[in-house]
Amino acid sequence: MKLGVYVQTWHVGGVAAFCERLARGLHQVGHAPCVILATPFGKRDDAGRKAYQALVSNRPFPVCCLHLSAFHPKERAWRATERIAALGCDALILSSHGPLAGAWARLCLDIPIIGIAHNDDEDTYAEFKACAAYCDAYVAVSKAIYQRLKLLAETKSPTRVCHIPYGVSLQAAPDAGSQSSEVRVLVVCRLEQGQKRVLDLPLIWQEYRRMGGKGTLSLCGSGPQETQLRQAFAKELAQGGVNILGAVPLDKMPEVYARHDVLLSVSAYEGLPISVLEATTHGLFPLLSAIRSGHQEIVDAVGSGRLCPMADSSGFASALLEITTDLQALRQLRPLIQSKARSLFDPERMAQNYSHLVAEVYEARTTGRPRQRSASNTRPKVDFLRSFLRKWQYSRHYGWQD
Repeated sequence: MKLGVYVQTWHVGGVAAFCERLARGLHQVGHAPCVILATPFGKRDDAGRKAYQALVSNRPFPVCCLHLSAFHPKERAWRATERIAALGCDALILSSHGPLAGAWARLCLDIPIIGIAHNDDEDTYAEFKACAAYCDAYVAVSKAIYQRLKLLAETKSPTRVCHIPYGVSLQAAPDAGSQSSEVRVLVVCRLEQGQKRVLDLPLIWQEYRRMGGKGTLSLCGSGPQETQLRQAFAKELAQGGVNILGAVPLDKMPEVYARHDVLLSVSAYEGLPISVLEATTHGLFPLLSAIRSGHQEIVDAVGSGRLCPMADSSGFASALLEITTDLQALRQLRPLIQSKARSLFDPERMAQNYSHLVAEVYEARTTGRPRQRSASNTRPKVDFLRSFLRKWQYSRHYGWQD
């Protein structure tokens, strides 16, 4: 089957990494996937630009960019509808799809659609409310999200809600060489405060060192709080106790995981965080915030880890000191954590689960009653001058031409 895998824009890690791995997995089980993007990458996201360039040049499946930001918002739904319909997909799998609810309302008349809820936040649940009526099935990536979607789903809605956890790349970790005599702590996330609470990290590390803790802290990622973090960690950066590595390409991450012992996440909310899953498949001990979705599920799955109340800097510092007191014992847990995580978060199993779900919704659509054609077929347009200016502004960043 030809399957469209839609995501709004490309970036390093997170939902984009999931979409690439899903497309690869679907390709390996015999489908013909196509990654569909609304916009190629963020205007000022240099790491995203490089990731997008790698995507279009090194993948065994086509990539179609709709370049929707080149058009006025009131034109985007019908333009997306026409472009996606022309691809001839047998089904669509959607991520970050709320802004195009109007397109899904049109496309669902002829194409089965599966939506995915990636995060445990109100934006995700608002997206579900806006798009569930146009989806034949909706996937929750964590148990907590699944429970919330079941509560939100109307009993009369035909949308099927199911739980499919992420599968992550199971690359072999390189030999780390001689191990450090001190603990090595790793943070992998977008460097922003709202969700990831990265400005808690200097407070945690300062308290940990005040308590007598030793070792190094490395941060992988980029984002709006990077400058603030560099200022807060200025002394430690100069002394080599803290490293801010920027956005590390995904194929280089196994080398990073191999050099570290503990994965630290202080997020305010998550879905099923891919960075934590990846770290556990390389055997890192998870020290995580006690939030509703994702973290508890991962700790339960691998049978190791610690949870601390969100925003409790002292609690995180104390937990870090406690689990690193016996570094040898901590490192002896590594193969057990790795084995359990790899058995549970297998990318092949994830691809098979999505393949089975696609087959089920496709079969239900072909044998069931067709959807009523009530969606609008209007094609609103803006005047020539506004259209020209928007395309010109867009082409300055993306080099796009009609």
